[in-house]
Amino acid sequence: MGLFNRTDPAAKQELREARADLNERFNHRDADPDSPEYLAAHDRVVAAEKNTRRG
Repeated sequence: MGLFNRTDPAAKQELREARADLNERFNHRDADPDSPEYLAAHDRVVAAEKNTRRG
């Protein structure tokens, strides 16, 4: 197991939840990728990904 595989389980869980929320709320044809709600959910996923990589 390399150094990058030692990720905090809480960070992984946060990432899973952020992705699930984004998919549940915006994975349909009429989703507006420019809406403030979508952008906020996407930003949460990006922040969680960065937090996971730090582990």
